[in-house]
This record gives sequence, C-alpha cells and structure tokens, in this order.
Amino acid sequence: KNMTVGPIGIATASTILDGDPQTGRKVDVVPASGPNILTRRSFENNRLNDGLDDVREELEDLNGETMANSGIHANYWSQNFIDTWNKTDELSALFQSTTLNTVFSGSLGEKLATVSKLIKTQEQRGINRDAFFVKIGGFDAHAYAKQNLENNLPGVESAV
Repeated sequence: KNMTVGPIGIATASTILDGDPQTGRKVDVVPASGPNILTRRSFENNRLNDGLDDVREELEDLNGETMANSGIHANYWSQNFIDTWNKTDELSALFQSTTLNTVFSGSLGEKLATVSKLIKTQEQRGINRDAFFVKIGGFDAHAYAKQNLENNLPGVESAV
C-alpha cells in the first residue's frame, strides 16, 4: 500500500528488522544518544580541530566518481558510505532542531528519547511507518529471575 517503512535499531542491529533478505533493505542503526556527526576527531583523536571541511573533500574524492575499471565492491562500499554520510547529516540536523516535552532518564530512557525524536521527525524523514528495536539486557536468568527483575524493572519504570 505504498508505505515507506523505516527499520531502525537503537544502539544495536536486529535480525527482526531485516525482513525479506531478497529485498536487500538496509536497517539503520542509530546510537542511543542520537546520530553521530562525522568530525576530524573521528579520524585523529589527538587533533584539537573538529572542523570537517578539510577531510570532507578528501573523503568525497576517495568515494566519489568511479571509473570503468572500478570494482563492483569498491563502488558498492563507496555508495553506501556516501548514502550513510548524507543520511547522518540530515538526521543530525533534524535531531538538533527537535525538542521533546518529556524528560527520559537512564540508559533505556536515552534510547527511548532517540525513538521519540525519530517518531517526531517521521514526516520530515519521508517515512509512513517506523519499526524500532530497543534492547536492554539482564533479564535472561533462570536461577535468579526474581532478583534480576527486582534489579532491572525500576530502570524500565523510570525510563517510561
């Protein structure tokens, strides 16, 4: 029915979002705190300059126009890199301009805040439906189930 679906894993990938392997649909993984912005520091930890202008040109040259003898794997990798970079830039701009009315706490709350921003920006992202995967651990315990629930459920309660 002409639905544009955005499968998104928050801080993790999930096979449940992959769908039909025949379609080749990519699942986006967004960090718990929102999209990362590519900076010079992403490449060189000891640099004080976070400016990206000088490295952007180098990356565009490296991943730009291909030649007749370019390998299919190199072309595929470069196109995915550029697509991901563009999507990250767009998503970062949307996140910076989106405010939430709810305060979320804890690590699960941070993930749910990211989901909330993604829901709030659904129209700007051109998506009709989103499917999110958010994961927290610590519940798979057979011998100490009660203790694990007592330890983990307060964090879930404070997040929602």
